Amino acid sequence: MRIEGNLEIRVMDLPMVPGLLKKKVGAEIERFVASLIGPTLKNATIGVQKFLDANPQAKASPKGASNKRKTAKT
Repeated sequence: MRIEGNLEIRVMDLPMVPGLLKKKVGAEIERFVASLIGPTLKNATIGVQKFLDANPQAKASPKGASNKRKTAKT
């Protein structure tokens, strides 16, 4: 499983953060939140794997479904 994304914490409008510190505070909050997201997603994938292992019928794709990525033709 691969998950990609961007996280941007906007602290510019927060009055409790002094102006000179806003950029640094925003970056630190982003790092902190990102550090929480990774382990949570890893645990979620482990949970899905355990479910699939316990329920083999859940692994089968629905009739007519495809695991291939569809792309638009130009």
